[in-house]
Amino acid sequence: MIIQKIDEIKKASEEECDDDDWLESDKQAYINELLNEKVDYEQMINRILSGHIPTMEFDTSIMTGCYLFGCTRHNHAEYNVKQKE
Repeated sequence: MIIQKIDEIKKASEEECDDDDWLESDKQAYINELLNEKVDYEQMINRILSGHIPTMEFDTSIMTGCYLFGCTRHNHAEYNVKQKE
């Protein structure tokens, strides 16, 4: 993602401005947004490399048994049981 942001910043910097749709101030705002996103990605990587474990939300499905061993939703043989309605 960092490399992609660098490419986007380069392309935006090289893009010509016209007076109607793409003003110089719009271009600078867009480049600043891309730079901020790049910095965010760099900070995320540095935090993870330093041992930070990001929190993750996990919601289980109450309709099927789709956890570790398969389910009817994903056509796994372990759960070829007809569900009651």
